[in-house]
Amino acid sequence: MRLLVLGPPDCSPQRRRVGLDGTLLQLPDTWQLFISTGTTIVTFLMMVFLIQNTQNRETRIVSLKLDELLRGVEGARTGLVELDHMSDEDLEVVRQEFARLRDKYAPLVDDDLAHVERELKARKRRR
Repeated sequence: MRLLVLGPPDCSPQRRRVGLDGTLLQLPDTWQLFISTGTTIVTFLMMVFLIQNTQNRETRIVSLKLDELLRGVEGARTGLVELDHMSDEDLEVVRQEFARLRDKYAPLVDDDLAHVERELKARKRRR
């Protein structure tokens, strides 16, 4: 049985695609197209599942790290650690609360940011 190696010659062995030579097996062109399409689809689906699994794992890791930070900061509302177990209605209530806090304290934050910008400009002029 003869194998046809596809891919650039400097490509690593793991990245080369090896397929059966259709002329040796006397397969019609439509079957070769069918097999090629099928392997492409299977490869694509495997990559999608692999990427999705990796993203889910990274999301869990970030969530655990944030949970640790919330539990470690004095005065933090540790109830926020359980956000991923809340219903959509409860999440909307929390979102509205943070929107209210943002509107209430935005002028203070803007004043602080403006002060920082003025301080940075003053330092640049001193140099």
